Amino acid sequence: MTQPVEDDPPYGWKVFIDDGSGLAQIYLNASTNIDSQSPLFKPGRKIRVTGFGNQYGAVYEVDPRSRRDVRARRSTSRGEEGSVVHRRRGASS
Repeated sequence: MTQPVEDDPPYGWKVFIDDGSGLAQIYLNASTNIDSQSPLFKPGRKIRVTGFGNQYGAVYEVDPRSRRDVRARRSTSRGEEGSVVHRRRGASS
């Protein structure tokens, strides 16, 4: 988490993370019942987010589907797990 959660009423909340490869916007849609006030969403916390890629205007975002898609990131002996992966439709792996 790079900054406090940003309200986007009435639709949800914006969360910003950066794993060192660049800033990524996570969008918490109100319909998912993800608690934007959860301790997970405090600046400086490390989180892992699973979701689908979406584009709203010129902004690309990751949209988690439910609370299960957002977890605290844990450290391993090889360093932090997880990273932000940016893929566009039609792009090959």
